[in-house]
Amino acid sequence: MKDWKEELTAIAKRWIEAEKKCRANPCGWQSCSPRDTPEWKEYAILSAAWKETESELWQATDVEYNDKDPLCAACWQWRYSKVMARKCTHLLLTRPIVGSKMAGELMQNLHMAETNLMGLLGVLNEYKSPNQYIEEAFPKLKMTV
Repeated sequence: MKDWKEELTAIAKRWIEAEKKCRANPCGWQSCSPRDTPEWKEYAILSAAWKETESELWQATDVEYNDKDPLCAACWQWRYSKVMARKCTHLLLTRPIVGSKMAGELMQNLHMAETNLMGLLGVLNEYKSPNQYIEEAFPKLKMTV
């Protein structure tokens, strides 16, 4: 049996590849595309594959926090950041002014945690952040940090 880091790295690579395929499909950038086209059906398959690999990654990173093991700590931080980022929607709906600042900080924390995790797994060259995908798809869009 492979050791945990090797298995986690393989899952991360599959997740990155599934995300790349899904984000390369133009339907992923449309808000209300017709759902009965061959393009949409292809996108739905790619999206389901991406969600499946993200589920595998989520399960593989289910570890107890351990500050003596950088990979365990990075997995824990990534999962924590993912959960907190999902709360952004609630913050934005209930407290729009305070929520937007907090949501931005939570999303930045998620980006840093995800980048750190991918770096520890040695897949940083293959990994792209959500911002990188957006910048590539919309090169004229001004991104602020």
